Amino acid sequence: MKESPILYSLRDLQVLVMYPEGEVNDSLLLQLIRIGCNVRHLWPPPEKISFEVDVVFSAISQDRFYSKIKNLSKGFSNEATFITVIEYESPTVISQMLEIGAHGVISLPINSNTILPSLVLARNNSETIKKYNRSINKLEEKLALINVVNKAKILLMQKFNIEEEEAHRHLTKKSMEERKSLIKTSEEVLATYDKQSK
Repeated sequence: MKESPILYSLRDLQVLVMYPEGEVNDSLLLQLIRIGCNVRHLWPPPEKISFEVDVVFSAISQDRFYSKIKNLSKGFSNEATFITVIEYESPTVISQMLEIGAHGVISLPINSNTILPSLVLARNNSETIKKYNRSINKLEEKLALINVVNKAKILLMQKFNIEEEEAHRHLTKKSMEERKSLIKTSEEVLATYDKQSK
């Protein structure tokens, strides 16, 4: 069975722990250092983070720090993996985990045997979501471009009373002659006739 590349990247991870100082925090930090991660600790949560972060382990509770943690979770530049550390399970805490978009969860008390599996699984979830989001973005861009070409074809069909095939040939020929992409040509056709109609 092929091993996941995530396992080999753990020592390169920049991990931020946002948890109040004490036994739980010390235990979590110790386990992450043993795994080999580069670990930083911050508490209370700051307004913003000025350094690169790959993974965040964060307290989550119904107190005044929640809004700061939520804002931070949306602001990480490289879409960090977010793992919540919870003391108890309540509908409010679970709703907060979903609002934050957590990729994993650790329940107290801390069990040293669950940190590594939780980290790997959450990292895998995070990477999978990013991959799907990239695919969705590409498909949305492609659909938007197809929409531009279709609009240009419809405009030509209406303007010159021609069939779709002929409108498509016209756009293709024009783009080849002008050495431009079909999209660019379609955008120019739309812009030209939009100006004329004003």
